[in-house]
Amino acid sequence: MSFTPAAPSAMDYAHPTSRPYDNTPPGARTSETPGADRHSPARGKLRAFAWLGHSRTVEERLAGTGSEDRFDELARMAVQEPWEMPMTAEPGSLGILKYYVTWTFEQALLTEAVLPSPDADMCVFNTGLITRQHEDIYGIFRPNHRPDQQDWILAGWLVAGAPQLDVFPELPSAAVYSQDPLSYVYDWDLPLDFSARQLIPLISGLLPAGLKEFSLGLELMLAGAVNRARDIAKRYPGTAVPAWQPGGTEIQLLLPLYLADPATPDAALVLSRGDTTYRCTAIVSPAQGYKEARLITRPTAHWLDSLT
Repeated sequence: MSFTPAAPSAMDYAHPTSRPYDNTPPGARTSETPGADRHSPARGKLRAFAWLGHSRTVEERLAGTGSEDRFDELARMAVQEPWEMPMTAEPGSLGILKYYVTWTFEQALLTEAVLPSPDADMCVFNTGLITRQHEDIYGIFRPNHRPDQQDWILAGWLVAGAPQLDVFPELPSAAVYSQDPLSYVYDWDLPLDFSARQLIPLISGLLPAGLKEFSLGLELMLAGAVNRARDIAKRYPGTAVPAWQPGGTEIQLLLPLYLADPATPDAALVLSRGDTTYRCTAIVSPAQGYKEARLITRPTAHWLDSLT
């Protein structure tokens, strides 16, 4: 099975002011809702590297109208999985997929796994996604000959074995985040070092209003939630989920924090492993935790998988 990238259309070559994928300059701040991305796809290097073609609007995607964009094409090719968060204000956005592709590409770029063809007429990276036939899917770039724009255009996607890939002496592997298998699992023999008081500012924007009013009670509740998360991870090893913070240098682990509802996590505790302890380095919304975990692999832990 193979998929030929569509020839760039007039819309693909349109000036960035005509329905771009994202016209926010790299590094610019965008408006975010509480618990939104710590790292918006608009801030990644993919946009600086390549013109992504036209962008299908959320309204078109929800209505089933408008032509597919590159992300629609990829979602259709890959093994089916949820690429949106039902509880966030982004239905029809393919937000998880855009986040995944943006930061997977950046990791590939950092590890020199974005490879040009010998004649420099194509460029390829491994998306880390597979088809239903378990074939790797590659992102393909073609040169952008329009002046004052990115050097490349995202031309589409190819599966392993497609004849167009024969021009590459070798194909890149999927992005790698750690060569140490132990970094992906929780070691319950290591103590967890944290200060509940210092965690309160990190979690305050993710809590129901009623919990924010009792600072002393919240400190005790938060300490109990962290200890409970540690106990759950020890009893059910799959609870701790490996994740990657874009721009980071190490695999981090996510643990669920239950405060208002013992059945639904209010937040995810982000752990970094030291030589002798784990440190609590951040607290993120469960939705953001899912996105960062998806960079490693599709989460199967119930507390994250149930979000989708």
